[in-house]
Amino acid sequence: MTTDSATDPGFLEISVLLRLDRQGPLTSKALAEIESVTPQAIGTTLSALEGRGLVARSRDPNDGRKVITTITRAGRGVLASREHAMNERTITAFRDGFDASERRQLAAVIPLLERFATEL
Repeated sequence: MTTDSATDPGFLEISVLLRLDRQGPLTSKALAEIESVTPQAIGTTLSALEGRGLVARSRDPNDGRKVITTITRAGRGVLASREHAMNERTITAFRDGFDASERRQLAAVIPLLERFATEL
């Protein structure tokens, strides 16, 4: 995967995309609270994501005063691409960075790491 810092989503942008993908449409207020950032920071982030077509914003059908944000197909594509790249890096590191004995040791702790990750 090539990286272009001008177009690659930053940490908060990826966090917002993941949140929208997992939880569904949310208001900017809810996103700011969940991400523990200011409304201004979330507004800037959403504008950048919307400008690149990764999210779409529309009026809440239940309350026209609110705007809800949803992830787009392109946004899901960015997440899938990043996940694929991370998987490739993990496989390469696992294969090339450890001998067979070390790989077995690492494989043995995977269930513990998965359990740990669910607690985060």
